[in-house]
Amino acid sequence: MSTPGPYGTTARVGAAPHHPGHVAMANAIRRGGMLTAGEDAMRRTIAVAVTLLVCAGCGDDSGADGGGALDGGALDGGALDGGAERCAVGTASGCAADLVCAAVVGAEPACFAPVEIKGRIFDAVDGTGVSAASIEALDARGGAVSEVASSERNGGYVLPLVVQRSSDGAPLAGFVTLRVSAAGYQRFPIAPEVAPPIDLDEAVTSGGSQPFVIMSAQTEVGLVPLAADGG
Repeated sequence: MSTPGPYGTTARVGAAPHHPGHVAMANAIRRGGMLTAGEDAMRRTIAVAVTLLVCAGCGDDSGADGGGALDGGALDGGALDGGAERCAVGTASGCAADLVCAAVVGAEPACFAPVEIKGRIFDAVDGTGVSAASIEALDARGGAVSEVASSERNGGYVLPLVVQRSSDGAPLAGFVTLRVSAAGYQRFPIAPEVAPPIDLDEAVTSGGSQPFVIMSAQTEVGLVPLAADGG
């Protein structure tokens, strides 16, 4: 049955209490809702114990979550590892010997055999080789797609290109032109003329890490001496 009291009629006086806290509350209800000092102290002790039980392990849970975050960071570190393995386009960084990093259409950059233009720079008057000439390759928009190479004593040069590749490493179809300069000679091409286009489809390789090489009449450049032009 329920016994009315100042706090409502929720206490079942006839039921056997399950623990000392219930006993204290039942006795208080019988006395009109007043707790003795001992009963009040017991109630406070039980409340503290319940609070501790509820919060037990809270710190461990947050620590576990924090550990998960750290583990997540370690997993994200896999991306750092991937970054370390990812090559740098236009360089040999991150690639095996004799390979270079190139952009790949629809995929991440990868390492392939280099694409090179090989040719010769010569004097347009007497045909002798021009040494220390600066050679650079440009795309259709006039942007550089190579570093600046220098011709050897006989005028020969090798010019690595930085161009996009297909998945098999072959350069994508397109054209580049050369820009050449040397001390004592007019710059090539002489304005308003334009340099003849060099077809990237002409690149051939013997396979493996052997470079894709373009060598044609367009890679042979004759420079006009300044003296021959009265300059």
